[in-house]
Amino acid sequence: MAIVRPGDLYHLGVVVDDVMTAAHEISEVTGTRWTHPIEFEQWMRFGGTDREIEFVAMYSLDAPHYELIQAIPGTPLGNVTRENAVHHVGYWANDFHADIARLRELGFTEEVLGLDEHLQPWGFAYFLTPGGRRIEIADRSAFEPTWDGFLLAHAQDKT
Repeated sequence: MAIVRPGDLYHLGVVVDDVMTAAHEISEVTGTRWTHPIEFEQWMRFGGTDREIEFVAMYSLDAPHYELIQAIPGTPLGNVTRENAVHHVGYWANDFHADIARLRELGFTEEVLGLDEHLQPWGFAYFLTPGGRRIEIADRSAFEPTWDGFLLAHAQDKT
């Protein structure tokens, strides 16, 4: 039974030096519209420790969605790789906790786990496939009421 399905693919995550510059470069070619840079703090578990990390990210309003993440040194989001620009492929998880457990059972390596204020799994998790490819599962309910509503609330151009 599939844990993630092709229809649950919703973004390509790219780690960049500067989100505004990267968004501008992509828009010059594609006409992609973007959210404002969104700054937030998120607890994450990686490398056996829990840390609160400051994120800066931008999201494209139009599909296919990009998630641009400003590089965060000292974390799995610290390396900007131009030769292999996609850092991860993000899928919606309809049963976040069960999907995490199933990926662990299948031998996928948990790289990063998003945490809530009580240090419980929340929001997102990065897993490495046995071949080393990174996927993200994101709890659909963390973006209530909808992903589109989240994007529009942060849109630069609300038209």
